Amino acid sequence: PPTGPEITPPPVTTEHPVLSPKIAVVKSSDPVSGSNVVAGQDIKYTLTFTNTGNGAGEVAHFDDLRGLLDDADLVAGSLSADAPLTAAMVGTDGFSVTGSLAAGESKTVTYTVTVKADADRVAANADNMVLNFVVPGTTPPVDPPEVCDPATQLCTTHPVKVPGFTVAKAADPVSGTNVAAGQTITYTVTGANTGNTTL
Repeated sequence: PPTGPEITPPPVTTEHPVLSPKIAVVKSSDPVSGSNVVAGQDIKYTLTFTNTGNGAGEVAHFDDLRGLLDDADLVAGSLSADAPLTAAMVGTDGFSVTGSLAAGESKTVTYTVTVKADADRVAANADNMVLNFVVPGTTPPVDPPEVCDPATQLCTTHPVKVPGFTVAKAADPVSGTNVAAGQTITYTVTGANTGNTTL
C-alpha cells in the first residue's frame, strides 16, 4: 500500500443563482390625484413599470378606464408606451400593458384625457369623479373597482367641479294675497350655490 501523509481533497462547491424578477408599478397623474378639475381640463397619466428583481420579468397589467370615461374622453393618439412595452386598447373598457423588462429596467406608459363639458357629463349620467385604476392581468375585471384606496390600490381620483346657482323669490304677504293702500309688502330674494365649487 502507498505510504506518506493522508491527502485531503479540497471541497468542491457549485453556485446556481436563482433568477427572480419583480415588477413594481407606480401610477401618477398631472394634476396629482385628489386635485379638483373642471370641464375642458386635461389630466395626464403616467404608469411606470420597473423590474427590481435579478432576472427578466413580464409586465401584464390593465388600466381600467370605466370609472373615467363617463366624465372624460381619452385624447386621440395620446396613449404611448416605451419599448419594449406595448399598450393596446381592450374594447372601450381600458388598455392592457405587456412586455418583458430586463433586471433593473424601467419603462413608462403615458396618456391624456380631457374632462367633458358639463352638458356632455349630464348626458352621460356622469358622477363628476374621474376615477382610474390599474390592476394585474390584461383583461378588464368582471366588476370594475368603484372606490379608490391609494394604500392598497393603484388608482387616482379627480373630482370635477360643477357650478350651479338657483334663485328663489318670496313675498310677505304671499303672492296672490289681496293688499290695501298703504300696506307694506316685504320681498325676499334668495340665491343658492347648488354646485360643488365656489362662485
